[in-house]
Amino acid sequence: MTILLTGPTGVVGAPLLARLASEDVVCLTHSTAVDRPAVRGDIMKPKLGLSSRDYRALADRVDLVIHSAAATRFDLPREEIFAVNVEGMRHMLEFVADADARLVALSTAFVKVEGAASAGWVSPKHYIDSKRAAEALVRDSGLDWHLVRPSVVIGDSQTGEAARLQGFHFFMRALLRDDLPMLPMEDHDVVDFVAADLLAEVLAAMVDGAPPWPVSFVTAGERAWSAYRVIDEAVDLARRRGQPINKPRLMKPEAVDRLIRPVFFPELPKRVVRRYDQVTSLATVVVTPEPFESSLDELARHYGRRFELDLERLFERTLGMLVDSLRGAVPA
Repeated sequence: MTILLTGPTGVVGAPLLARLASEDVVCLTHSTAVDRPAVRGDIMKPKLGLSSRDYRALADRVDLVIHSAAATRFDLPREEIFAVNVEGMRHMLEFVADADARLVALSTAFVKVEGAASAGWVSPKHYIDSKRAAEALVRDSGLDWHLVRPSVVIGDSQTGEAARLQGFHFFMRALLRDDLPMLPMEDHDVVDFVAADLLAEVLAAMVDGAPPWPVSFVTAGERAWSAYRVIDEAVDLARRRGQPINKPRLMKPEAVDRLIRPVFFPELPKRVVRRYDQVTSLATVVVTPEPFESSLDELARHYGRRFELDLERLFERTLGMLVDSLRGAVPA
C-alpha cells in the first residue's frame, strides 16, 4: 500500500508521519521539505499543480490518501480559507477518484457548533464554514471516505511541544503573562483539547482500514475540562513553576460588553484594548457550551488498542513548555 499524506509538517501531519515510518508514504508538500519521499504540489490547483505525467504517475501509485493539509488561522480572509479548505478538498477528491483510492480526511469537531463566532479581533466563522463545505463535498463524492473530527489539537502529550503554536497557546501565554484580568466566558463552558500524538495514533490505525461508521470524533467528550478548571489549573501550575499570576474573573460575554467595556476601555490605550480583544477572542473560539461527542472508546474497541487520553499530563506539559518559552528557555 502507498499512502499520500498532505500537510506532513503540520501540527497533525508531523507526528503522524513519524508513526508511518514502516509504511510506503509519499508526502505532498508545497514549500517545506521533509525527510521522506515527496512531491511538490499545490492542493489549490487542478491536478494538484502537477504536470499531467507526474499526476498520472502519482495516481497510479497511491492506494490511500490521508488529507490533513488545511488553513487553520482564523484571521485569514474568507477567500483564502475557502481556497485551501474547500477547493483544496475538491482537488483531492478528484485525485482520489483518479487513483481509485481510499480517503481519510481531517475535519474539525467545531462543525457541530452552531453560531460559532466571536465579536473580537478574530472569528472562527469562515474556518468552520469552510470545513462544513468541505465535508459536504466528501459526503457527495461517492468515494470510499472517512471523516475525522478532532477538537482543539494542542501538542505532544509527553513534551507539550507542537509543530506550530496556535490559538490555544497564544491565549494561555497571555494568561501566564498575567495580561487577563477578566475573561468573557462562563464557569461551565467546555474547553475540549487533545494531544497531537493521540490524533496521530488514531489516523495511523486507520491505514489498514477505517471503522464501519462514516465519522469519528477525536475529542475528550464528557471528560473535557470546564473553563473554570482550565483557568484554575493554569494558575496553580504557573505558581508552582515560579510564575505567579492572578486568577482572571470569568464573566458572561454580554456582561463584559455591557458593564466593563463602556466604563473602563475608553480610558485605556488603544494598543492595550486591541491586545485584550485579540487574546480574549481567541479564548471564545476554543470554548463550547456543551461537550462534543467522542469516538475514542469505540475506536479503541474496533482496533483492539488503547488510545490514551491523559488531559492532566498534556495540560501540564503544554503549560510547562509555555512557561519555559516566556523565560527564554529552549525546550529540551
